[in-house]
Amino acid sequence: MAKKRKNETKKPSQLAPPEEFEKARVWAHDEKSEPDFVRNVILALEGAQASGLSGQTSARRSVEALARAMGIIPSSEKVAPQKKKARVELPIDDEIARLLKTERQLKELGRYISRKLKSVQRNIAVGIQKRDTESIAESANEPSTELVLAGGADRDQGCEENNLNVDDEARVNMGSRRIETKTRRKKTDLLFDHRTKVINGEKIYDPDTGRTLAMDLSLVGPKGKQITWRALANIVVLVFGMAMPASRIEKLFGKKGFSRSNISDHCGYIAARLLPIYIAMSEAIAKCPVIMGDDCVSRISNLTRYRRDLNTWKKAKKLTSDEAVFLEENPEPKPPWEGLSPESLTVQLEAELDFCFVHNKAQGNKEQKTRLHTSLLSGETTCGDPQSRIVLYRSHLGSVGNLLSRVLLSRKSSDGPLVFVGDLSSSNHVTDPDVLKRVSISYAGCASHARRPFKRHFDHDPEECEVALDLIRSVFHLEEISKGASDKLKLEIRSENSMWSWNELKAHCLELQEKWSPSTALGEGIEYVISNFEQLTLYCRDVRLPVSNDLSERLLRYEKLMDRSSFGRETIEGRARYDIIRSFWQTCVSAGIDPTFALIDILITPHEKVLEKPELYIPQQIAERHKADAKHVELIDKILHSRDLSSLVSYKLYDPNMPVDDEDENTATC
Repeated sequence: MAKKRKNETKKPSQLAPPEEFEKARVWAHDEKSEPDFVRNVILALEGAQASGLSGQTSARRSVEALARAMGIIPSSEKVAPQKKKARVELPIDDEIARLLKTERQLKELGRYISRKLKSVQRNIAVGIQKRDTESIAESANEPSTELVLAGGADRDQGCEENNLNVDDEARVNMGSRRIETKTRRKKTDLLFDHRTKVINGEKIYDPDTGRTLAMDLSLVGPKGKQITWRALANIVVLVFGMAMPASRIEKLFGKKGFSRSNISDHCGYIAARLLPIYIAMSEAIAKCPVIMGDDCVSRISNLTRYRRDLNTWKKAKKLTSDEAVFLEENPEPKPPWEGLSPESLTVQLEAELDFCFVHNKAQGNKEQKTRLHTSLLSGETTCGDPQSRIVLYRSHLGSVGNLLSRVLLSRKSSDGPLVFVGDLSSSNHVTDPDVLKRVSISYAGCASHARRPFKRHFDHDPEECEVALDLIRSVFHLEEISKGASDKLKLEIRSENSMWSWNELKAHCLELQEKWSPSTALGEGIEYVISNFEQLTLYCRDVRLPVSNDLSERLLRYEKLMDRSSFGRETIEGRARYDIIRSFWQTCVSAGIDPTFALIDILITPHEKVLEKPELYIPQQIAERHKADAKHVELIDKILHSRDLSSLVSYKLYDPNMPVDDEDENTATC
């Protein structure tokens, strides 16, 4: 029927309207015909019949355009050419007129697409002829490369021979050839795996010379331990980077090599290697012109048990009638930090930074402090450079002021005056006379501490607290505005705009002072602003200082997360390990270097070399060396991610006068 219709369209003027009308009637009774379409066809043919032969051609073309748009007549069927200036004189349905316009636009678009497609096909054919044939197998061997194949079937056999997995959706038919293109995809991978790898090697002994040629596993793992360097680095990530309890790690990877006692030993080994660097970091902080600090209450299980036993012993001593007999039968409990071996980290740290501090009473009596705190000190060795910040954690009996006093003993008078940013508590002040003689210390306050009483006790006096909060909010807003500005502009904003807000806040607090007693919580906050006004506004006169001590509090927040895990709170020795490794980890974050890279760099370096100049192995110094030595970075990356550990093995010729060391193991756990 399509062929007949095609012949009929060649001479539309010779067809009689009644015959077309009868065809439409028959078409209308077809089950596949659509009512709306049939109605439009009948109306068009009726109009053509009523007008005679003159309008028949236009009506028929309209009907055929409608049929092609609806898919009833194939679009490839030839239609009689239409005159450019021909006008439709008969009334045509609005839908038919819209379809006529759409048809012309589609034809123009189709012709444009056809021309472009032919041009693209020609260019692709020329490119295929000029391009050298590349091996599909080589492309498949690239780790992050996928092959997208498109075109004909002349390369299907090659794909099957190379066993390539080609996505069917990625195949695009472009002519009779298949086009091969290379694409790269990036995937983020996370793998936690525990396996024991066996490293096979040779050991050769020459009896004539007495020399021994044996495997050197110094790049695989520590000497005498069945564990790899990267396994030690991953333990640091889990325990100190993620605060994961050791018992949970044991369940994940099994007791073989990763039991709680093994993890504790591994952490002790790492902390011992980092101890000289930890001491060098404390000396570097002592030289900083601005030091920030804070502390939080901590706990250690054996210290808690010691306090409980000591209180019980004191009560029993008071109740006894014969004190001499009681002391002979019940000696006083020993503190857990006494009686340890000289090699323990607790003893070595106590010699450098102290553990027990005393109260300085006005009457001259000294009493040992009993509350355990984890103190934090941090400072930028280069003011204005966040990557030069060094972070130091230390758990001890006392406050951050005691730790600061101990650290500043290594500061020289030539280092200049010091500004300490804290919460302005009297316990955080330096009281050591030896330090005060050599170092001029100023104290800067924290705007967040001034804000908290008004926020926490807002319900007590909403109207007055809202005024104070708005003024403090403007201070922080000005700091946000001045970020990135020059020091001169920042100092102008602080001295003019910020000081205006602080003066208004002080005037407001003086009014509230008559309303609220200092014994109340809100009155205490009001008194804090008035009495510490100079320290709170010191940053307005010194561009190096921050507006608040929020950074120190954020760095201590992790301690609360760790407090819920099992590691680091059982013994004083475990807490010392945690302080050392955690300080190194956080300083690496500040320096912008991967902590695992910095740790591997130190572990593969002979410990004697680190002891000579530990200040060269502070994370900032390691980061500078890594920027200049790309080969060393590649070596560390190979140690961390190599699939074959045997590629890290080398052979070493031992001194014939020295005994052969048989401690090296041939298996490694990673």
